[in-house]
Amino acid sequence: MTIAVRHLLHQETRGEMELRLGERTFEVVITARGRRSDEALALMDTWQPGGCGPVVDDPGRPFRYWLVPPGTAAQWENGFGRCVARGRVLMPPLDRSSPPGPFWVRPWNRHRLVGAGLLRSALVTAGGGRAGWPPLPPLYT
Repeated sequence: MTIAVRHLLHQETRGEMELRLGERTFEVVITARGRRSDEALALMDTWQPGGCGPVVDDPGRPFRYWLVPPGTAAQWENGFGRCVARGRVLMPPLDRSSPPGPFWVRPWNRHRLVGAGLLRSALVTAGGGRAGWPPLPPLYT
């Protein structure tokens, strides 16, 4: 486990923390926030054993961040979300479950990430099988 993730595990009420994505931590699938991503989240709570893994909403931007296992970006083919394997992502304090600022929609769990295959299916199902969720604005990486 990298130093950055170890630091995140010990973070409590301090401010947001910028983490570098990488092969030993996690990657992030970024979707638009809204009704469809809420539907996908509800499906993930049902489909993934133990419920959906860690998910962050950023009210300052129209994004939802799904933390997925390393290697997901190399296999990600889904028009409903973009998988990012490099760059930086802003993580909220572990105890923040509502705004202001980014917050955990589903809490951080060091033993479980969002299942990438299940997420792919949930996004397609929530999208009604139609390509073209609202386009994502340029990402901050």
